[in-house]
Amino acid sequence: MKKIFTAVADYWNGYSFAQKIFFICLWSIGLHLPICFGDFISHDEQYTLVLMQKSVTEMLHLIVLEDGHPPLSYLFYRLLAFGDWETMIHTMRIVGFTLYALGMCALGYWPVRRLLNEKTALWFVFLAMFMPISFYLSANIRMYVFACLFLTGEFVYALNIAFKRRKGDWIYFTIFSVLGLYSHYYCSLVSALIWLMLFYDLWRQKEYRELKHIFGCGAITAICFLPWVYAFLQQYLQLKTAWYPSLFEMQTAFRGFFESYILPPLFIDIICGLMFILLLFKKCFCSKNIEMSVKVVRRALFIALGLYLSAWAISLILRPMLVGMYLAVIRGIVYLAVVSALPQKPFRKALFVLIVVLEIAGNFNNYYDYSHLNLWKRGVNVINSHVAENDVILYGDTHAHMFLRTSLPEANIYYAPLEPELILLHDEVAKETITEYNIDKTAVYGIYDCHSRKKYRIGTVVERFAGLYYPLCLLKFSADEVQILLDKSQPIREQSLY
Repeated sequence: MKKIFTAVADYWNGYSFAQKIFFICLWSIGLHLPICFGDFISHDEQYTLVLMQKSVTEMLHLIVLEDGHPPLSYLFYRLLAFGDWETMIHTMRIVGFTLYALGMCALGYWPVRRLLNEKTALWFVFLAMFMPISFYLSANIRMYVFACLFLTGEFVYALNIAFKRRKGDWIYFTIFSVLGLYSHYYCSLVSALIWLMLFYDLWRQKEYRELKHIFGCGAITAICFLPWVYAFLQQYLQLKTAWYPSLFEMQTAFRGFFESYILPPLFIDIICGLMFILLLFKKCFCSKNIEMSVKVVRRALFIALGLYLSAWAISLILRPMLVGMYLAVIRGIVYLAVVSALPQKPFRKALFVLIVVLEIAGNFNNYYDYSHLNLWKRGVNVINSHVAENDVILYGDTHAHMFLRTSLPEANIYYAPLEPELILLHDEVAKETITEYNIDKTAVYGIYDCHSRKKYRIGTVVERFAGLYYPLCLLKFSADEVQILLDKSQPIREQSLY
């Protein structure tokens, strides 16, 4: 067995550093392709697809009116919005993850290797490419993949500025800062912590000339973000508190770093997560020599804890915004810290490799099966088998609405909540209100969650099918039941965003 490992090590060491980075990148993209072509579409992805059906002007207007994120990812995906929607989503997934893979490999090849060493840089690229959270990112056309890349680049170049003194790094640092601000608003919190960390490092080293660059680059970053400040204020003022998830999400925050986030956790996830935490705190508090790896770990922990505490404070003072998936935008920083704290003894290193490999293998199999669930196809088949072209379909929540708008974009769909008090976000600016139906010529169906239908007992259940979060029912309404819906305090209408 020892001879086999020695032969494999010799074979791997025969390649140059650049070739190793290239191989890791190709392996990663190849491994994620089956997931990119998966049939599963999340609720957030459906939202992105609906926006892609609009012109750029309409899309930006709706982002300000209805959304809670900056525009960079939407503008990027808008460039790839061609063909039918199924081709569109597969193209967006592949291109988005490929750019993420190339970006992380570039960071490993240049700034990470210069900051630490080649072996650590290879481990960093490996974890950034293959840790289970990347399985979720490769099949998710949202802004998280870009936010992670830009924040990791900003952090790495900040460390290079503080300890390696290369003038050109200020340019890359500023570019990553601006791109991060336009990717996700959580990036502004992380950027503030990174800038504070950099200021402290330079001030402590009495590099007063370098401190001048902080103010200059900070001014450039602020000026670049000025065009979006008004839109950000509009978003903040118009979003309802109910849009945000719960205040405390420690479980999802923990899962966001160590596994696929969307699936039930495996036992190996807990082992891997605890191992990472143990390595980080051991390196941070038990190291006698203050070498570069210790500096990286301590600053990464400062960023991670600072982000959680600041998001928690904002949630208490202003509105809930502590979201596990949002916190995971710093996973690239966390992985860099983990590889900086790798154990040096052979047995401990072998145990680390074994746990990481089991973590990747278990979650890949789990997520591959999940990504190929044909939930939307089954739902479309159910609707097409019962609903005619001119029939009307009513819906009662965003879950059913996203499904209908992405799967059946030409259908006559209208918003009609079973609960009179249920009001969707910004429904007051709806385009159209229906006042009557010709029941003799037009059948009226509805897509509602099975729990609501059981609670209010309206409509006849035609067929049940699996939804994204809970089972859905295809209902058929009589003329009297349609009149009951029309008489509710909220009229049946087409929601403005879609």
